[in-house]
Amino acid sequence: MGTDIHCFVERRAEGRWHLVPPLVETLDRLHVLASRKLRRSYPGRIVETEEERLSLVGAWESRCEFGRNYGLFAILAGVRNGLGLDPIVAPRGLPDDASNETRWSIASLLGHEDDCHDHSWLTLEEILAFDWTREVRRVCLVDGPGYVRFRERPVIEPSRVRFEPRERVVSNEAMDDALRRGDTAGLLTEVTEVGSYRAVAGTHFLEELVPALRELGRPQDVRLVFFFDS
Repeated sequence: MGTDIHCFVERRAEGRWHLVPPLVETLDRLHVLASRKLRRSYPGRIVETEEERLSLVGAWESRCEFGRNYGLFAILAGVRNGLGLDPIVAPRGLPDDASNETRWSIASLLGHEDDCHDHSWLTLEEILAFDWTREVRRVCLVDGPGYVRFRERPVIEPSRVRFEPRERVVSNEAMDDALRRGDTAGLLTEVTEVGSYRAVAGTHFLEELVPALRELGRPQDVRLVFFFDS
């Protein structure tokens, strides 16, 4: 079973945290989403007014998606940590001062997902202070074409296809011989990728999301609030 992350962005202004709203297409779209998805009960209360529904839909739409990047999950919270990476901070629950919009949206997702876990949050300040240059080594099995790509670029690539040892595992020298013969079918070989935490996290998080977060305010006043489901 796979694991997904649900993440929201908050910004602090005048001593209070606020959900950073997304761009929405039209007010009519909000009404449709409110009526179809979010007319439900929440812990201790029922969302009834149109204002609350629209606010809640905005929160629903504010999720920032990372895809299933387990390396990034490991760095953010130690989740799916097959590489034994050190997380920025171990999961510490949802913040006590989270905005109402974030709380409502999380409540809706908690009601929708059965296996939610590892709730946490990170400020942009903590993300920027983390040492993303630290070295990471990963041992994995690759097939013939994967071995060729590895020799061309022997670094950690989150998108590289890896295999379980269900087929015949041979030495690198034997794979080289098979490549020369043009027959690598059914063969796997072990390689050691070398990279950094930055490489494991991938380009979207550090080169797209983090710069966007920096535009929102001081690093100590911007944070990610997130949890996982499996």
